[in-house]
Amino acid sequence: MTIKKRKFVIILIVFVAFILSGCAALQGQTGFDAKIVVCVGDSITSGVGVTDASVSSYPAQLSKKMGGGYQVLNYGVAGSTVLEGGGAYKETRQYSLALRSGASAVVIALGTNDCRAGSWDAE
Repeated sequence: MTIKKRKFVIILIVFVAFILSGCAALQGQTGFDAKIVVCVGDSITSGVGVTDASVSSYPAQLSKKMGGGYQVLNYGVAGSTVLEGGGAYKETRQYSLALRSGASAVVIALGTNDCRAGSWDAE
């Protein structure tokens, strides 16, 4: 396994672990005090391809499901990646905004663009 592929697998495992731990923490909570939920990710998060992202993106849908006690912020950036280099999410303005948001919960959906040909060596 090459170093790039090994790094990608490690990043993917960490990402899945964060998602699973976040879901477990939120599941069944009735007194959860989160007021701000931040969604970070790529075009799937930002809502590329839907008619109106402010209504149909998954962060918009999450906002409806969470109810009025929560503010769901969409910090998706189309084309962004976990891997460093061109398009890395951590190099975006939205990343900085997410860090300063004061969020109590974060939903991370990154990694699909990291699978593009040329992003890593399959060998």
